[in-house]
Amino acid sequence: MKVLLIALAVLAVANAAIIDARHKKVSMRVMLADDYNRIVGGSEASKHEFPYQISLEQQYGKNWYHICGGSIIDSKWVLTAAHCVEGAKARKLRVNVGDHNIEDATEQIISLRRSIVHSGYDTNSLVNDIALLELSASATAKSNTATIPCASPAITISDGDTVTVTGWGTLSSGGSSPDTLHKVDVNYFDNSKCLSAYGSEFFANEMFCAGVNGGGKDSCQGDSGGPAASGGRLVGVVSWGYGCADARYPGVYTRVSNYKDWIEGYTGLTIN
Repeated sequence: MKVLLIALAVLAVANAAIIDARHKKVSMRVMLADDYNRIVGGSEASKHEFPYQISLEQQYGKNWYHICGGSIIDSKWVLTAAHCVEGAKARKLRVNVGDHNIEDATEQIISLRRSIVHSGYDTNSLVNDIALLELSASATAKSNTATIPCASPAITISDGDTVTVTGWGTLSSGGSSPDTLHKVDVNYFDNSKCLSAYGSEFFANEMFCAGVNGGGKDSCQGDSGGPAASGGRLVGVVSWGYGCADARYPGVYTRVSNYKDWIEGYTGLTIN
């Protein structure tokens, strides 16, 4: 959705603590301005192709703005990134479910009961960049919404496997901001490639990275917290990277399978 200049100023101030921590090298993928809010090198998704995708919105003044994505993992639970919600009051957050064009009037808006940031989340390293949102009503009441199962440690994903990332935003830096959901296919990279790119800042148990050889396809700001899916399961949460779509630096995602016990403990789900 279009963001007014005055709102951008408020957003920048509100997110200053997050950005300052790693602004010289890390681009966290929360929405700060229209020209950063994008899936890079992707295309428009078919309507309701990804029924588990949500838009996380935050209130500034009297208005609500898209800040991040998220995934419906149960009728009343959404999985997103910790850096999207840390420090925000639950009453100032809501989710938009079952939508394709976030400017039309077909969405279902649901308020939060609470947000749960992983206790091990570190704002500097972005390790454990994962959070749960408990909803005040069912997110799957509409026919165009559905859950996505979380990947368990038993699910293997290998170098080169396709990972589909979705979110709302422009197709290129500085381009126009379409209001429809976009998708991009990237490849899962072996940990050795991620370590080569990021060194000690990459935590192999808690993170994975994905991209394409030569760059040009990636998630970016505004896609934070959104789903990275492979084989019909949620394998990752959009987290961070050095810039966007840079051939040298693949996107980094929170590894969902590492958090099986944590997710089950709060939601009561059984992840197989």
